Amino acid sequence: MTQTTESTPTTPAAATAKAKLGDELPPEMLAAVEAEAGISVSDIPPELLAFAVEKSKKAGNDAFTSGNNREAARLYTQAIAGDPNDKALFSNRSAACLALGLYEVGPTGARHVSTSC
Repeated sequence: MTQTTESTPTTPAAATAKAKLGDELPPEMLAAVEAEAGISVSDIPPELLAFAVEKSKKAGNDAFTSGNNREAARLYTQAIAGDPNDKALFSNRSAACLALGLYEVGPTGARHVSTSC
């Protein structure tokens, strides 16, 4: 008897990434990230997308810690494209932009920042 198993996402981000992608992310931001990456986020399996989000978030945290705020903002934007429901990513990107002196971005503009501060 052959048993088939369906792959299930291993994280909450993976579970909702494909279904929620673009719900809260401005289309122009998603398009810019996809153009930079050369792939449509919706074509990526949820498990791989969640892995990429976590890697981008960690790399963003490392860049921010080392003072490379422009790279941190770029990496957080990349992670946001994969998980637009993770509020910490928007907060982290806002902090990176503020560290760059882009005060107009601030907390209220964090959701509308282009891919580069």
